[in-house]
Amino acid sequence: MHGQKLNSDEGSIMSYQELLGKARKAAASASESGNNRLANKGTSSKGRSRFVDEDISGLMTRPNPNKFGALAEVGSITKIFNKVYASNENIAKLMDQGGFNSKEAKAMLGKGKADTTEMKGSEEDLNFLSNLNQSESSGNSEADRTNKDGRRFAGAGQFGEARLDDARKGLGISFTMDEFKNSPEIQKRVSLWHIKDIDKAIDNLGDRGKNYDRNGLRSVAHLGGIKGMNKYVKSGGQYNPKDELGTYLSDYYAKFSSVEGNRNV
Repeated sequence: MHGQKLNSDEGSIMSYQELLGKARKAAASASESGNNRLANKGTSSKGRSRFVDEDISGLMTRPNPNKFGALAEVGSITKIFNKVYASNENIAKLMDQGGFNSKEAKAMLGKGKADTTEMKGSEEDLNFLSNLNQSESSGNSEADRTNKDGRRFAGAGQFGEARLDDARKGLGISFTMDEFKNSPEIQKRVSLWHIKDIDKAIDNLGDRGKNYDRNGLRSVAHLGGIKGMNKYVKSGGQYNPKDELGTYLSDYYAKFSSVEGNRNV
């Protein structure tokens, strides 16, 4: 091939090397022409994606989130991209932080989904928690007290550090007791997890818990812990300690067994 002569359009004979050189020169000229077209449109060819939609105005670049309403007509793929970007706050945050590949980005998306799921509760669950909070603190989310033994309890449901630590592990999140006290959202999330965790323990009682009221046992577990609730059931109510304020497990069982919407285990 290197020794072969090729005919040009002008009828002259060029070697392969000469033809290759001419082709490279033409390509360079075309590239320069393309750059000039981009410059004339006010668009630089440097630092941009080389992927386009239907025309040069549809270069796939990240849109300015503050100018969605003023975007010029663009290609179909870019239109879809812009709609997704504008409608998903989490994605917008991720993109502002540099993309989808970071661990932080993935964690943010995961947390968003978890928040949505964990903040949902049945009407019965929410009614029970409302009654429980009224009993514990008159519904005051900023309630805060310290027992004589030094243990601190905070929030509308009066959670102690030990149970909050269980919730941190169960939910996979981190917060201090002060953050818990000052955030109704965290309190609701922890409370719903708390009830679901207690329900698992009640279900595990099997036949032993068959004749007990579920909300009654929920309240016993809240006051005396899940282990205390198990002892209460296994002993037929004979295990019945009281807290520092003089409330017995049986007091809470009787009080919450009568709330509206209650059901047997």
